[in-house]
Amino acid sequence: YQGGTLATRHLIGKGCRRLAHISGSSEVHMPADQRCAAFLDVCREYNLTGKVFDTAEAQFLSMDYGAFLDRILMENPELDGVFASSDVIAAQLVQACARCGRRVPEDIKVVGFDDVDIARMTFPPLTTIHQDGIGKGRRAAEAIFALIDGENPDPKDFNLPVELVVRGTTCPHP
Repeated sequence: YQGGTLATRHLIGKGCRRLAHISGSSEVHMPADQRCAAFLDVCREYNLTGKVFDTAEAQFLSMDYGAFLDRILMENPELDGVFASSDVIAAQLVQACARCGRRVPEDIKVVGFDDVDIARMTFPPLTTIHQDGIGKGRRAAEAIFALIDGENPDPKDFNLPVELVVRGTTCPHP
């Protein structure tokens, strides 16, 4: 939820008013529900109508979202800011923008989620939400050991802080 809030507020702070969230398949393949809930809550807070597109409609198993993203951009030319639920989706969105003649960040700004290596490999590099993957693994191992010891760890203890990493997809390149 914190990451969705940071991403959406960042896009709004950059002047975006026609926003979309491209979610992971909710409750199917990835835990994107809270990211989407935060996106919608922030849009309501600013009296904006945010659109949500669920990747369940795309070729999820192959992780090839190209045609799906092309269709979103062609059917929604007014979009000026997109929060993608993962950096993989965001990186493909940057490619789709190029195919559709949309300049990033001049015409449309993009924020991803995860801060995986691909975020630094796109051009422009992805603005993204960084999450501590090693810390998540450590917390998971601690929970397993606690369960083995007969304890019942509280799921709220697994929420780790995230941070916005601003790169070229929301700021003009030099």
